[in-house]
Amino acid sequence: MIFLKSHDKCKRRTVKVLLLEIPVSTVSDRVAMLEKRLWLSLLQRTTRQLPLTDAGKHYFEHAVKGLVHIFDAESSILMR
Repeated sequence: MIFLKSHDKCKRRTVKVLLLEIPVSTVSDRVAMLEKRLWLSLLQRTTRQLPLTDAGKHYFEHAVKGLVHIFDAESSILMR
């Protein structure tokens, strides 16, 4: 979820992290842990940008689909 939130449509990383209400360092640590677990890099780290790698784009696309299913499940339960 942090990976998704840190790459939503907001343009500034600090704004994105504020949406989560957690420190930037925590987001960075969690993404690094995910990359270590997957044995690949999800972000191309530069001094000004954090563009997604091809693997990062692939992960993001699948994670969004998973979240859509979760939100749909929650909605279907609440509407019963």
